[in-house]
Amino acid sequence: MASELLLYSDPLIQLLKDPNLNKEKEKTKELIQIINEITDVQVKAWCVESFEILRDLEKIELKLNNWEFQTLDFNLEIQTKELQKKQLLQQQPTSTSSPKQQQSPDSAFAAESEELEKRKINSELAKRVSNHCLELHKLLAELSIEIDELNTFNRQMSPLQRISDPGTILTELSLRVIKLKNTLSDEISIHYSKARLVTIGIALEKLIDDEDRTSAADPDDDGVITEETVNNYKNFINNLLLQLNDCVNV
Repeated sequence: MASELLLYSDPLIQLLKDPNLNKEKEKTKELIQIINEITDVQVKAWCVESFEILRDLEKIELKLNNWEFQTLDFNLEIQTKELQKKQLLQQQPTSTSSPKQQQSPDSAFAAESEELEKRKINSELAKRVSNHCLELHKLLAELSIEIDELNTFNRQMSPLQRISDPGTILTELSLRVIKLKNTLSDEISIHYSKARLVTIGIALEKLIDDEDRTSAADPDDDGVITEETVNNYKNFINNLLLQLNDCVNV
């Protein structure tokens, strides 16, 4: 019988690559115990440092998943679907034989009230998300200084240090730190851009409302900004949001 070749998997590498390394106490305990047994003082110190940086980055990752970020994303997803439907309808040829149905005053008022409430919620969410992003960006910038120092030490390690278990621990933790830091940097930028675009979009909608009120009060006043101009800018903003969503989903 031909014996099957089994691929060897290093348990230390498996532990270091485990996505639940900081989530399961037993795995965290196991790694801390291994690090505590390292005799090379410098490498040990940087292993501890890299593990702490990884924990701090994962805390930032958790904050990016709080209810405010998720709610704004959910609302934008609905808005995106509505925009896509609207664009499809605009592309379809209109029939002259079927005139548009007029909304009753009560229905129009209810729809307007609902739209204003949505705007208010999204405006507040966008403001909160923007502020959170600025705070998280600051935290990430502070950690980036420590990560640069960590990378400097990694480059200075001797070949013997690199191939040792302590060197392996430091290398693997450093790679996780760099990958997560870059991912978080992109996510914070995307969330901030979304929040700012939402704020701009709401400001544009307010401009339309203000122009409508001005026109109603003074029919002879053409206004400084036309509704067509504002709608064009709003479509531009919405298309940017669509592109951002596509980037996230890739």
